[in-house]
Amino acid sequence: MLRFGMGFVSVSVHNNVLGSSWMHSHVIQSGLNRTSSRNFFPKSRKSRAHNLITLSSSDSETTTSSAPPKNFTPKLKSDDRYIAELFVACFGIFAISSALGIKPPLPLLAPPLLSAGTLIKKPAKSISELKSRGSMNSELITPENFAPQCSPPPSKVSPVYNVTVENLRDKFFETVKDNAQRTVISFADDETMTYGLIQRSLLLQFPDLITVQFIKIDENSSTLAIYSQSIYGAGDLGVNANRVENWLSLLKQKIDSTPKN
Repeated sequence: MLRFGMGFVSVSVHNNVLGSSWMHSHVIQSGLNRTSSRNFFPKSRKSRAHNLITLSSSDSETTTSSAPPKNFTPKLKSDDRYIAELFVACFGIFAISSALGIKPPLPLLAPPLLSAGTLIKKPAKSISELKSRGSMNSELITPENFAPQCSPPPSKVSPVYNVTVENLRDKFFETVKDNAQRTVISFADDETMTYGLIQRSLLLQFPDLITVQFIKIDENSSTLAIYSQSIYGAGDLGVNANRVENWLSLLKQKIDSTPKN
């Protein structure tokens, strides 16, 4: 057995008949095999290494891309659930009244029917794209030039808060949950940080639609745009303006009372 590097040449001698020329040709061939083996195996190793790196990178990318996005969940009841509960309560009263032989008052149907108006009309999805709003039944506060096409224009310029945009959003929803009764969530767009809310009046359940968008200024400051409008009536007796002013005032108090790290 003759060995050349990575290649092997087997020489068999039968009855001493094998000639030197045959031997010479096989030695040359072994040299070629040795040369080709030096070129082939490193490439094979590199190829396998490259494939492992590619697979590892692919697996890493798959793991990263499959990770679920971190979504913000406002701690408010959904609008659909609120309406369903209101209808159940009203029809429950009708059923009990009928069972007792008492004629239920028809005006009892007014609150759920008025409340259900939000199944058709929803809060605005974008404040910056507003083109018109009610002059007597809405309120709009935005950063400067945030809704340039809107008529009438915003009533005021939004204040700037010295907190991150995520912190501003969290404090806002804490304020709403603690102080704004009968307020529910209609939609949430975490990508644009835009959220739709609905607040209803106490007795007749008149719904007002609120859209709020949180806007990052830099790493340590942010602001917001807020739009509040009524569904029913040409005038709101200042309800929407009072709501927005009250919410922003309470928001400022909550932020100011939070200890700074």
